[in-house]
Amino acid sequence: MTTESFTPFVEQPPRLNQPWRLAVAAAEVIVAVVAVLFGIAAWKHGVTTMITPLGAGQPPLRSTIFYGNWMSIGITLVTVAALLGLDAIRECVLALRTRSTRQTPEFTVAPPPAA
Repeated sequence: MTTESFTPFVEQPPRLNQPWRLAVAAAEVIVAVVAVLFGIAAWKHGVTTMITPLGAGQPPLRSTIFYGNWMSIGITLVTVAALLGLDAIRECVLALRTRSTRQTPEFTVAPPPAA
């Protein structure tokens, strides 16, 4: 049996301030804009106006038809875009404004005696 020197793993505090998070935020914003554009297109595809002529001397009947599948796709895409926008804001904050969590100790009474 050999004796090897064992060095315990020292866990370092997680580092939240990472500049690459700005690239992730930019990608999320781009995907969110594309999702909004496709959501608007899907919503417009889900609403149709139908004009039915009634007869002589009567105005035509205008009906609006709603297709739920296209409208739900549009709502889902816009909701996903909103969530991506919120996450992009979070990524920007983590990339730019994270401070160290180390604080100087505060004593409400006399500091402990030095050993």
